[in-house]
Amino acid sequence: MGCATTKGALEAFEVSGTAVVLINRAGEAFKINPSAERLLMGDIRIANRRLVAKDKDATCALERALHDLLWRRIEGGLSPPVPLPRTGQRPLFAYPAKLASMTANALADCQGVIILIDPDDASRPPQAALQVAFGLSEAEARLAARLASGELLEMATEQLGIAKETGRSQLKSIFAKTGVHRQAELVAVLAPLLARTK
Repeated sequence: MGCATTKGALEAFEVSGTAVVLINRAGEAFKINPSAERLLMGDIRIANRRLVAKDKDATCALERALHDLLWRRIEGGLSPPVPLPRTGQRPLFAYPAKLASMTANALADCQGVIILIDPDDASRPPQAALQVAFGLSEAEARLAARLASGELLEMATEQLGIAKETGRSQLKSIFAKTGVHRQAELVAVLAPLLARTK
């Protein structure tokens, strides 16, 4: 079952054009999708089963972020980005994340992911990134994207043409899937990801 979940997750990330590295409980990279393979060359690569940057400080920052993520007792969530400098390009942003759907089983191979965002690639719509990163439905991703930009729930439901009660139900599901409890926390978790995918 774990292998099937891992394969499905990699395929889902690839379909949305999201580069991802799957991480085991030791913080080691054990699978990457083709989108990540295209980004991981030169200054940023996998070495000794670790995602490393030519910049040693960036590598240390990523290792700390992964350690914090893997040892937190949370079901899901996205850590702040770690910029990985590249020669002649803007930094690649690495977002360590715990996806509740993949990490619910403590014995599963995958205990975290690193979502790689290339600020020079604006081809991926933000909603698709949210769907893949947190397992949101299309409707939930639309609402989450609006809320992450600071829009109030009432205004977002009106703009999306959905009932307030439907919006509240979707928001409850979004909170559960992203591991937050308030809209302010949701903004803090999602806004950086959306800013890098616009």
